[in-house]
Amino acid sequence: MISIRQFFLFVIIIPLSGPVCYGQLKKDIIEYIRHSYTEINKDKLYNIVKLENTAALGPVTDEGNSLTGYFNSSTIRKIKVWVGLSFGIRQYEYYLKDNQVFFIYEREEDFQYDSKTGEMLHYKPKLAFEGRYYLNEEKIVKIKINGKKRFGERPVIYSLKDVLSNIKRYIKTLQVNL
Repeated sequence: MISIRQFFLFVIIIPLSGPVCYGQLKKDIIEYIRHSYTEINKDKLYNIVKLENTAALGPVTDEGNSLTGYFNSSTIRKIKVWVGLSFGIRQYEYYLKDNQVFFIYEREEDFQYDSKTGEMLHYKPKLAFEGRYYLNEEKIVKIKINGKKRFGERPVIYSLKDVLSNIKRYIKTLQVNL
């Protein structure tokens, strides 16, 4: 027969502790991700493959583009995508472990418009948007966003399936050029 104490423990306490455990697990995962991408950025001994104006990124934009891979021997650790547009610059950084992305950094800098000359000031970009996306087993754990994109576009993380597909294509393209 179940005692009142056992009933209280299994029916009340254990179900209430689930969210606390998950919250701590999520916090630990995010801390591990931060540590991992910091370590990747500290390493200065990478074999770097940089492809400029590459079709791997789609049609070449008006200001060009580049795809850069950072390798430890043949293992890719980081991919940088730089896209120059007429209105600004978009940059994406993908951090990988075992060919799986665990952190994505997205940034958009917009060129200032000079109303006197009627031209964009290409030498003076201003940060407009920043996104940090934490993933565990390629599933979103946390999203941190600051600012807005120029044309109200959604952050790249909202099309995660496409992002993961693109990363696989980038990895293949970069490995061929290693």
